[in-house]
Amino acid sequence: MTFVPFEITLSAAPETAPAPGAAKVHASLSAPVQREVSPIGVYVQHYLRRLEKNDASDRTDHLQHHADHEAAEAANAVNDLSLDDDEEEEEDADLLSLDPKEWKQQDHYQVLGLSKLRYRATLEDIIKSHRKKVLRHHPDKKAAQGHLNDDRFFKCIQKAFDILTDDEKRRQWDSVDPEVSTDIPTGKEKGDFFAVYAPVFERESRFSKVTPVPVLGDAEAARDDVEAFY
Repeated sequence: MTFVPFEITLSAAPETAPAPGAAKVHASLSAPVQREVSPIGVYVQHYLRRLEKNDASDRTDHLQHHADHEAAEAANAVNDLSLDDDEEEEEDADLLSLDPKEWKQQDHYQVLGLSKLRYRATLEDIIKSHRKKVLRHHPDKKAAQGHLNDDRFFKCIQKAFDILTDDEKRRQWDSVDPEVSTDIPTGKEKGDFFAVYAPVFERESRFSKVTPVPVLGDAEAARDDVEAFY
């Protein structure tokens, strides 16, 4: 049995209260009763799942919990949507009509509105964009607008979030991303070496399991930066 102590600080007695010596006892404390308290709720479930898994899965579990929590929050706030449309990528008809069953063919970055950043998108960027997309496309919000059973694009959003927040899955997707060049200099290019090769090193660094990846730099790079690169 676990006992949890509570420290309670009582407020000062009101001015109309009787003097300490004049106080009367109107009742006594009841006898203590032993009760069982069961921890419940999504946060407790999340904590228990983390205890059952190894450390490598902690972040994935946390991100899945985030996705579930955001979806639930959107369901409770479908009429309280406030997004900065100036930062939103356009969602055309082709994008919104994606079939979640064909998720392997979808552009996960485009689904989350990160087409411009792509492999440069940070985890924070992904979580922020996911939140906006969930609030915009949650089925409960669509239902409130009269679009019943319209959850196809929402499922695409959830799948994109799942892929891009898993390091291994994201590297696999990035390796076949058709929007990113795979061209490698031949060595015969003329011009500044760093201007030619720096973008290639920066692009390929997305596959590194060790981060942050040092940049190639330039001819004026400090010795410490050069040694850090190698």
